[in-house]
Formats: sequence, structure tokens, C-alpha cells
Amino acid sequence: MVKTLVLANYKKLGNPDSGSSFSYSMTVMAPSTLRIVVLAALAGVSQAFWRMNCGVVQTGRIDPIVSPGKLSSHAHSIVGASNIGINSTYNDILNAQCTSCEITADKSNYWTPQLYYQHKNGSFEEVPHSGSVVYYLGRGDNRSSVQPFPPGFRMLSGDANARSYNNVSLTFGGTAGVTYVGGTNITDDTMTGGHWVNGTNGTSTPQKPQYFGRPIADRVSFNCLAAFPMPETPYMNDTDCENGLRAQIHFQSCWDGVNLYKSDNSHVAYMSDMDNGVCPPGYPVQLVHLFLETLYGVNNVVKDGGQFVWAQGDTTGYGFHGDFLNGWDTTVQTEAVLNCANPDNLGQISACPALAAVDTAEYNENCREQPPVINEPVHGMLAKLPGCITITSGPDEATSADSTCPANATIPSLNPTPVYNGPYTTFYPTVGKVYNNWTYLGCANETANGRSLTGASYTNLTSMTNEVCQAYCSSQNYPLAATEYGSQCYCGYSLDATTSLGQDCSAMTCSGNFTELCGGAARLNVWNSTTYSGPRVALYSPPHINYPDKVGITFGSSIYLGCASDNNTAGRTLNLASTTNNSGMTLDRCQSFCAAKNLPLWGTEYSTECYCGQTLPTNLAISTLNTTCSMPCSGNSSQTCGSPSLLTLFNNTAIAPPPPTPTPGTIVGTNIYLGCASEATSGRALNASTYTNTTVTNDQCASFCAAQNYALFGTEYSTQCFCSNALAAGATYPYKTGCSMACAGTLKASSPFAAYANTCGGSNRLSLWSNTLYKPVQNPATIGTFQSKGCYVEGTTGRALTNASITSTTGMTAESCVSYCSKKGYPLAGLENGDECYCGDKLRNGGKLANDAPSRCNMRCSGNKYEYCGGLSRLNVYHNSA
Repeated sequence: MVKTLVLANYKKLGNPDSGSSFSYSMTVMAPSTLRIVVLAALAGVSQAFWRMNCGVVQTGRIDPIVSPGKLSSHAHSIVGASNIGINSTYNDILNAQCTSCEITADKSNYWTPQLYYQHKNGSFEEVPHSGSVVYYLGRGDNRSSVQPFPPGFRMLSGDANARSYNNVSLTFGGTAGVTYVGGTNITDDTMTGGHWVNGTNGTSTPQKPQYFGRPIADRVSFNCLAAFPMPETPYMNDTDCENGLRAQIHFQSCWDGVNLYKSDNSHVAYMSDMDNGVCPPGYPVQLVHLFLETLYGVNNVVKDGGQFVWAQGDTTGYGFHGDFLNGWDTTVQTEAVLNCANPDNLGQISACPALAAVDTAEYNENCREQPPVINEPVHGMLAKLPGCITITSGPDEATSADSTCPANATIPSLNPTPVYNGPYTTFYPTVGKVYNNWTYLGCANETANGRSLTGASYTNLTSMTNEVCQAYCSSQNYPLAATEYGSQCYCGYSLDATTSLGQDCSAMTCSGNFTELCGGAARLNVWNSTTYSGPRVALYSPPHINYPDKVGITFGSSIYLGCASDNNTAGRTLNLASTTNNSGMTLDRCQSFCAAKNLPLWGTEYSTECYCGQTLPTNLAISTLNTTCSMPCSGNSSQTCGSPSLLTLFNNTAIAPPPPTPTPGTIVGTNIYLGCASEATSGRALNASTYTNTTVTNDQCASFCAAQNYALFGTEYSTQCFCSNALAAGATYPYKTGCSMACAGTLKASSPFAAYANTCGGSNRLSLWSNTLYKPVQNPATIGTFQSKGCYVEGTTGRALTNASITSTTGMTAESCVSYCSKKGYPLAGLENGDECYCGDKLRNGGKLANDAPSRCNMRCSGNKYEYCGGLSRLNVYHNSA
């Protein structure tokens, strides 16, 4: 029996903030029993994670990792601990007064460069964004044993100076793995003239490598969320993005187990497949995988023919980077990594008890962006980029001279970084008690008819407290004062008749004092002056009966089922659609929202939330007591909208039964349903082509993949579409459960898929289909006197074929490339990246037959989807036998 699991025991050898080394050990109790437990928990799971939202907490030239004690060369957008400064250490941020991330136990800081738009007149406009989303993922072959980040740990990922794609520097399996050398003659496609060599010690081995390197440049990617799905790219390929440009970066997951930080970042390394695979030798500790994404409103700026540029002067995006300074509560992080990084939990914090206990929806209000540390303009419209930046567009790397200020440059002044010495205690006033001549009346909801207090009001985003609000209302000669939403103050003579006291105001702190509570979303902390001498009116606080008041009554076309638990190990009780309205949620609104989704089951929760579903979990706990769900709806206080983790649950009888779910073998149009499939052991089950969009349906995905002539397609997690010709290793089907998420898009009535449930897989599950119109992709063995020689690796120090080249984004084929090179008089023709053709008299610069052929020569020709035109750093080569 497993009594205890100590995931990581860090024995301190020095101060975590000094960069000194830590010894690392792992102690596991009852290993045989634990292995059974872990395997059972991971059955059928290939990827699991939790994700948290973080608001911006600071912006400026701050980077205590790369530039401790001085100004950074360029501006960063920072989320996390509120007291981040140029000298911040692990111990500093642990004592921060707040964090802008929703998990309050995470006082870490995460930062990336700020994005600007350079107008034609030379001015720079800040591109808006609201913060970052941070993912903690159980990834890699050793995912069941991933470790938390140790105290004092820090790292960075990416290269701020990069201005082009680096396909030479590879992860483990490439530069450090086993490679094939010799036998590179163009006619020697059997590799009989070479041998496998260990790249570390040079010894020969007959063994092929198990892992192949991946360009480290793949750590950065951009996703343009346009009206139509677009592929992710390692650079800013398109900036006309209707729903924003998402910048994404993977961090290293492999640690040497000793150094908390090294200035060359060699204390960490990437897994062999970046976000999957294995760690290289010398890195025995696999950490939980960190992934950061930030959504920029690139279409929120008026474009006038200028360009987007990152704060370090990068116009390409190749130089995007991220930093991480660990500030986790060690106990919470360890428990979360142990119990929540691997189980299939849809990324929900609510499914992880360790995190749910310290989660808050008010992170943006409780920890707003702090006053600047550096007195230098970074927001709005700027005359120049912060610092001394020279804008560069590559392909050469930027140099230190491009971001170094001259000796006579004016250095901006600094504001002192706040110093806090916790722990801190939040003050909870007692209803009816007098504090400084003000009686606390309690927490009241805003009214559906408008404001509960209709006298004077004002907002202060940085200095609001209950005392400040009371003083303001006294100066305006009102007896009642109330704080709301952390920063708002309202005054009046009496509360609106539809307002009720006794609500919950325990989550949102005051902008001017984080130890005080200042109401909440549509919630007021109400105070009554004991010294007011003006005319008094009756204070309204009458009881009223909330609706619904008993099980079985009707609401429109719906029947009230009772107050149901929403705290289930399998996730949400109703998990197919949801919406939130902090000030306008009503039963009517929720019923209409779910009816529009054609979902019969609906319920309201926590005053502001609405959830929809098709079926109820087995053994669901439903209370028939009217008092169990007791929170009034934020938009109508006479209606009940659940309670924390409790749903006011209804069944809409007007919703027709759902269409049937296809069974394996079902033929829909020109497609056959194969079943619910798992993801691969390492990576995606379908890995040739993909897109993500809020309009995804199986019909749309089928068209997307058929247009590229793929044999298989699958939808996942409501919004994702994947294509390939075969399932990757470890992917299996069919599963009986797991593919129940509603597609994000709506099917047209004329679609053959409309006869079946509009479901698009699930978490780590694919609704898998085959395309009966698929035509096998096969390159001609001969084209005239040219013969196919297979898939070759590009040169390591330059192009393998250097004499002539041509590109065609719409018309490249194997035949057109061979014809071009033949006319030029060259015996070798090579196709690459789907649309490029290269010619030469011989292979140069280390170009050789690929040891991973033909899997990496997998890009369709731009002019013929039934032929391959190489791949990324891979060439389909033809040789003139004449």
C-alpha cells in the first residue's frame, strides 16, 4: 500500500538565489505498488496538463535573469509576482503581496518581449494583450516521473538575436545522437558504403538511432487566428489575424539536477522532440514541461504600411523568447505535479485539488499591473523603442551592438521595488460590527435594474480601500458607502429594493490594500455611517423567495431537476458548452444559450456561470432542498443561480433527441468512421497537417485533409483538425469513450455529417475517419533519363545542391523540377519544402542520404498533391543516369 510519495527531496547546499548547486534525489515509497497505480492512472493518456491565466503585472526593461542589477537591453511584458524588479530573487518574489496568475501559490514570474507596431512615420504603437496563458504538461517518455521546479530555479528559452530559421542546431538525437556517415555517393541508396557512428565518442555501432533531432528553432511558433485556419509557423508569417496573433514558446524540460542556473543556459536541455521524447545524457532529471502563449491584438492597431517589431528590434519573430523565475510554493507545486500533470483532466484547475484550493477568478483585479519600476515610456504610442535598439530583419543574427546604448546615453531613473515581509492576513469584517464609525452591513448583490447605490461614485485602480470609499461618501454627504470590483466606490441613501445582503464578497482585494476586501464582480461590501447627520431613509433588506423553489416546476420549456453537484472527478457535470456573465446572468439567458447549442441539459452556477450538456454522469448527487443552491443570479436576484460547485439544474424538454453517434464502419459521404482513437505514444497520432479554429466540424476537417490528399483525418478537443496517411506509433482505436466534445463549429443542414452527432473527439482523443477518395502519393521512379534516388538531408554548412534553383508556391512538381535542371545541364535535381527546386553537379556541404527516409520527405508538391517535394531540410533527389 502506498503511504507516502516524496516526489523530490531537494537538499540545500547554498542559497537558492545565489545560483549555487543543489543535490537532487528521488525517494519513492513502495515502488511496485506505485507503478501499478501510475500505470492505471495513465491508461490511454498520452498528454495531460493544467493551464492557468495570468494578467500583466509589469512592463519594462526588466530581466533579473539575464541582466541582474541593471536595465535589460529591451522591454518585456511580465506576468506573475507583483514585486518583480531588476534584482529580484527567489526569496523576493516568494514574499510578493500578490501574483497576477490565477493560482495564488505560484509567485513565479514569466516574461516575453513586448510587441510594437512601427508606423510609416517612425512612431511605435504598443500592441495590446491581456497577459499570458501558462501550461504545465506531463510530457515525454518519462512523463510519469516528471519533477517540480526546485527552489531558486530559473531558465530562459529562445534566442533574442535570431532573425532566421536555424535548421542546424538540433535537439538530442541530432547533434548528440548516433548518425550515419560514409556511403553518400548519389547512386549508393542502399547505404552499403557507410556506417553508424556515435556522435559523442566517435565509436562505430550497427545500431540505428532511436531518436532523431529536431531543430531547436521549433521551440518558437506563431498561430495567426484568422477567419480561416492557418498553419503554425516559427516566424510571423501573417499578421492579419482577425482573432489575434498567438506567440508560443516551449521551455526546456531536462535538468542536470545540480545547477539552478547557468548563464549559458546549459543547466537545462530540450527533450528529443521538444515537447516529447527523452532527455539527453547528462540531464537525469525530467521536469514538468512548461509552455507559454500570449495572444496579441494585431488587428487592434491601425496598420498604415508599417511593420510589427518585437522590443529587441526583431521584425521576423524568430527572436521571440521567454524567461521563467520559479516562485512556487514548493508543497503545492510538488503535489500538483505528482497528481495533476499526468491524469487526463482537460487542463482544468478545478480537477486538481491542490490547485483548486488556491485558485481565484479575480487574479486580474487582485493583482493589477504595478507602477513602473523604470521611468521610461513603454505603453501607448512611442517615439522610439525602449532602450537603444536597432531594428534588424535578418537573415543574419542581431549583434550586441544592435541593442547596446552608447556611453553618453541618458539612463532612465528607477523607482524602488516594493519590499514585503509576509505572511499576510486578510481582514474579514463582521456583519453588524462598527469599525471607525462605520457599521459593516454585509455583502450585497447589484440589482438587475441598475446600481444598488445610485448616489455618487468613482474608481481608483491603484489606491481604493474601504476607508477611502467611506471618506469619499462622507464628503458627498451620503450615509451608505460600498466598494465593488476591487477598485470602485458607490454611495447612496438606501439599497435598491431588489438587492439582497448576505452574498459572498470574499475573493476580491482592494486595489489600495491587498489585506482588505473590496466587494467582487457585481458584489458590494456595504457600510453604514454611524456619524451621518443628514436625513435617513429606510434601509432595504427584505426577504424574498428565489425561483425555482421546488423540484419539478417548469421554467419555460424546461423542468427543474434540483441542485446538482459540479464537483466530480470526471470533470464538469455539464461539459459541452458554457458561458459567463458577471452582471447579467439569468435563468432565461442560460436556457436560451444552451437551446441555441441544441443541448437539453442546462444549469447555472456561482451566480454568473451557465453550463450545457447532453447527458448526466452516473451517480450524480442531486439535492431536492431549495436552500442548497442559494446564490442569486447576477442579472436577476429573484432567481437562483447555483452556488460554488453546485448547479441549479434543468432539462429542456423542447430540445429534440440528439442525432446518433456514428459507430465504427459508418459511411458518411466519402468518409468512413473508424472510431475514437488515442494519441500516439510520443507526439500526435496524425502528424502531417493540422489547424485549429473555432469553426471546426468533421465536415470542414474532411475537406481540409482531402484537399491535401490525406488518407486519414481526425478532430480533437472541439477545435483541432489533424491529417495523415497513417497513425503514429502507439495510437490505437476504437475506444468506447472519450470522444464526446461538441465540435466548435456548426454543421450545415445539407452536410452528410448532419445526420450524426456533431462531436469532435475529446482530450487526447480523436474522432478518426478515413477518406475513401485518397489516392496514394508516389513520386515517379523515372522522369525521362532521371531516376529517383530517395530522400536526402540538406547540407550542414550550406545547400547540398548549389548550382541553380527555382521556387513555385503553386506549380512545383517533380517533373517541372527535373525539366528545369535538365535544361540547365545539371545531372542532379532536388525538391524541398513543397515548392523549391535545386540543381547541381554533385552533392556538397555534407548533403547525404537521410537515415530517416522517407518519413521526413513528406511535403506535398505545391503543383501536384499526389507527389512529394521533399520536406523541412530534406530533398527528394533525382539523378540523370545518362
